[in-house]
Amino acid sequence: MVLDGVVTLYNPELDVLGNIESYVGCLRNLYVFDNSENVNTHIKQCLENKPNVIYVSFNKNKGIAEALNYVLDVGQDTKFLLTMDQDTSFPTGMTQAYIAQVEMWEKLNPNEVAIYSVRIMLKHGMVDEYSKSPEYIDCTITSGNIVSVSAARRVGGYNNDLFIDEVDSDFSLAIRQCGYKILRFNNMFINHLIGDISKEQCLWFSYNTSNHSPIRRYYMMRNRLYMMKKYPKIRRAYGISLLKIIIKVLLAEKDKCKKLKYMFLGMYDFLFGNMGKYKR
Repeated sequence: MVLDGVVTLYNPELDVLGNIESYVGCLRNLYVFDNSENVNTHIKQCLENKPNVIYVSFNKNKGIAEALNYVLDVGQDTKFLLTMDQDTSFPTGMTQAYIAQVEMWEKLNPNEVAIYSVRIMLKHGMVDEYSKSPEYIDCTITSGNIVSVSAARRVGGYNNDLFIDEVDSDFSLAIRQCGYKILRFNNMFINHLIGDISKEQCLWFSYNTSNHSPIRRYYMMRNRLYMMKKYPKIRRAYGISLLKIIIKVLLAEKDKCKKLKYMFLGMYDFLFGNMGKYKR
């Protein structure tokens, strides 16, 4: 299997080097797309010293979709692409086992699956909904995927209009509309952070909230409204999700007024077709 990889950075900490180390040795090439406006020169030098790392920076944030599309454009002979976030790593030995399972599945079912995925190991050490058998799923996050490059190109790549949030969901739905499948190996895991999750209590209800920043709340609101318009079948689920986010922000999160303001701006920009990077 010709497997390259891409990881998107944004103002990374030094621990990103350890995360990358967990999979870079299993790849032919790793494209490191740094979206930081001010590049960390130490991290850059450490990465450029690795023989199979291709470091790319434009000294500005171009978004996750453009980073992924960049590799689809320049990696002409790439067959499969491992897509990673900077805060994601594989447990020891997991990368090799994951790749072996993909290779085996490709031999048995060639060109059927466009996205291979894994489970998420949450920060408290538990795995979300653990089961052993592989299963076809409707949608997956970007990080930890092994993607068929030919399938990705067929659907037009990743959606630059979304910039960050919902890029993964839009790509998953586009892939499935083209007749491809998404397969998750339930015995394979990544370590991955989703926001700054905290557990809250309101009367007799307990719930988790992600505590995302105001600008992320902007993208979540704008891009989920975009998704609801583009994919009618998800409108109810996404509408309920947005309502829950608003309630959680009001009940438990800091900077409530600022986050609600940015969510309103996200709604405004969706209505007037202002997509891509936040421009204010």
